This record gives sequence, C-alpha cells and structure tokens, in this order.
Amino acid sequence: MGFKHAILAFETGGTEIYDLTEFGVTGCRPDFSLDGKRITWGLTDWDLCTANIGITSHRPRVSDVRRIINCRKEDEVYHSEFSPDGRYIAFSHGPEGDERVGGKAPGWNICVSDMAGKWVEITDDGNHNKEPDWVPQP
Repeated sequence: MGFKHAILAFETGGTEIYDLTEFGVTGCRPDFSLDGKRITWGLTDWDLCTANIGITSHRPRVSDVRRIINCRKEDEVYHSEFSPDGRYIAFSHGPEGDERVGGKAPGWNICVSDMAGKWVEITDDGNHNKEPDWVPQP
C-alpha cells in the first residue's frame, strides 16, 4: 500500500485511509481501549505509548501522546493490550533476539503496567510468553 512502518485507520463504509503517523502515532502493534477512546502501541522496540484518540468524526483526532514504558536496549517490549477497565496495560518483555512470527521467544514474560509506567512481571518462567490478553471475569 506504500506505507512504511505505519499505523493506519480506515474509514468505515468509505475509502479514506489515515496514516496515524501524522498525528504522532508511529510504530506498530496498536490496541484500542474497550471504549475506543485510547490507543496504545509500540513506538520502538523499547518504548510503549498511549494516547487519546477520537475516531467518531470524519478525520481521526489524537492528543496526549505519552511514552509509558521505556526499557534497556538489551531488552524489548511488544504487544501492549489495554485492560478492560483501561487502567492497566499488559505487554510482553524480553531479551532482544529473533523476532520471526511464530518464532521461539526464550526469556520473554508478560508484564502489567499502570498508566504512570510502574510495571511488574506477572510471569517469570521466561517460557516464550509473548502475546498477552485480558480475560474479563463475570
């Protein structure tokens, strides 16, 4: 499509494509909050960001872009995912290495962060834990 390392928004029922890079959302692997008002994504292999996003008008609106996770260059962070209540973000964290899709990821664990960037590992076995997800309980 001619885009390079971009996060795109597509107009529902239309033909417009918006490159969110022009709004300060550059990187990969985005996730929307359950209410659709916030977005989280990987700015780099070492940084995770959040922002407010408005997608109800014709053109997306992005504000309050913030970097919430920054790790050492020897490690990487990926796959950020908002909690159902939007108060936390789960993500994967591990040593820099082979990032092939479906590849093994020894040393990787799942972590949870609050919106201030205070985070903890919730797995600690380093057993290829690479894709967090939230499962709401009734």
